[in-house]
Amino acid sequence: MKENYFLPKDYKPNKTNITMESEDVTYWTKERIHKSRIYQYYVYLIAKEIKEKREISTIIDVGCGTGLKLKMLTDNKSSIFGVDQESAIDFCRKNLSFGTWIVDDIEKPNNLSKLPKADMVICADVIEHLPDPDKLFEYIDSILKPEGILILSTPER
Repeated sequence: MKENYFLPKDYKPNKTNITMESEDVTYWTKERIHKSRIYQYYVYLIAKEIKEKREISTIIDVGCGTGLKLKMLTDNKSSIFGVDQESAIDFCRKNLSFGTWIVDDIEKPNNLSKLPKADMVICADVIEHLPDPDKLFEYIDSILKPEGILILSTPER
């Protein structure tokens, strides 16, 4: 039986947002790229604070988008990996001078073997876009070390 994630019995989900690219839709427009610098900013500040207090050597951002906020986590001690759809990873590869960028579908993963076990997984405002959140948790469970830290956020609605 699936969990209801503590949602009230009368909960009605919002209309599904378009978050995947297609031939008809360009998701990463100039406006979205600009906004990606500020959305979930505080999630990454918290990640930075935790990283600095603990021995974090491997960070994976699941649903990294443009990867721009990950720059605040870069140093000579940590390896950073970003996972997202092809259009986002293309942006990261073309515009960022750090990180390892992996295209994967968290609902139907095919590149898990390219990812190490992580000391920290960040998943900022991704879960609310998925029809089956359990797939996300399975994905994270497969890449997070048993003693690892998960930073998960979702917008209040």
